[in-house]
Amino acid sequence: MDTSIQKPTLVERAQKQLDEAVARLEAALEERADGSQLAAELAAVRSQNAALREVTEGVSERLDGAIDRIRAVLER
Repeated sequence: MDTSIQKPTLVERAQKQLDEAVARLEAALEERADGSQLAAELAAVRSQNAALREVTEGVSERLDGAIDRIRAVLER
């Protein structure tokens, strides 16, 4: 009975290294895809924020005008 441990062949070691490299590349691509998605979501949130700021400014101006008109009426 041969109980000796066989070393992997050069081809087997190369295949293992290739498999590991492919796994690292796939992981990097996943991270990049996640990063791209996050960047797109961030851009959308920034756009919504800008739109909300515009609405807030408009509401603020209208409220200031209404307050001024009420004060003018009360001062009469």
